[in-house]
Amino acid sequence: MFWDGKEVMCKANDYHIQILEKGMIDCADIDALMGDLVDGDLIPSLDARLREHIDSCEVCSESLRAYSWVIEQAKTLKPQLPDDVSRRLRENLNKRLGLNLPIPQPE
Repeated sequence: MFWDGKEVMCKANDYHIQILEKGMIDCADIDALMGDLVDGDLIPSLDARLREHIDSCEVCSESLRAYSWVIEQAKTLKPQLPDDVSRRLRENLNKRLGLNLPIPQPE
């Protein structure tokens, strides 16, 4: 995230900063930050340091591939609610939030 060409630190938490300040990134750091890395929730400098380690470590490289694959597969899943739950949920959302969601009709 950038503003006026400067990196914004709002994405970085204390743990991210601790890892960034380490002399050497290790596999435990990759494991701890894999989700943030895949989700793009790291500041660019930390992202680059982690990817540098991953590029030189076959174990972490494979972990990243496997994690990313699982995330992509999970995105293809479509949650299925029972029709009556979906209907009641939509009715309540429409009523409470003033929405106009289509309500499935019972079969």
